[in-house]
Amino acid sequence: MNSLYKYFEDFSKLFYWLLILTSWLLTADIVGLFFIDKTYSEIFSDLKISEALLIFMVQTTFILTSIIIYRVLQFIWILVPKNNKDSYNDYEISRNYYTPSELLNTAVKTNNPTMYSYVKDYKDDIKSDLNQKYLCFTVVLLLILDLCLENSIIRDFIKNYNDFTVIKKMVIIIVIASVSLGLFVLFHGGNKSDYTNIRKEESLKK
Repeated sequence: MNSLYKYFEDFSKLFYWLLILTSWLLTADIVGLFFIDKTYSEIFSDLKISEALLIFMVQTTFILTSIIIYRVLQFIWILVPKNNKDSYNDYEISRNYYTPSELLNTAVKTNNPTMYSYVKDYKDDIKSDLNQKYLCFTVVLLLILDLCLENSIIRDFIKNYNDFTVIKKMVIIIVIASVSLGLFVLFHGGNKSDYTNIRKEESLKK
């Protein structure tokens, strides 16, 4: 799993912009059907600046709303009782590994620039992962909403799937499988934001 995560970590920025583009395309489809009475093909064949700005504003609203919903669900999940095994695993992690704040305090006390640099990079990675999770959640909500709309791009895709060539079907399956695997890797390891992978008995060289 670690090697798999490192593999997808190399494509982190590409995956981030892919999510941005996907959310924009889905938002464009929804805006077209809801506000300007156009199908996705009509929008993309003659996209006006005013329509592009409207799509961007609605996309931003979707993202902000999705973040709120995600945080609420995250808070509810924290309140859900965990089994003894999860509690034991959390205890073992807290006993053996530094939290980012503990590592930062240690770096300050020991004047260790290596530790300090690691904390900075770690927080940047966490922020990037969290932004990607927000965007993933946004895309999922947009997919559900788009699927509920008549004449949407998702419904059209499903309706015409059997008419695609074998090669086109294989490409679609490979893309879906790759994205699904990327999402699995992204959401794997729920304690990553709470604990670093630096063991407390390890000492980093200055």
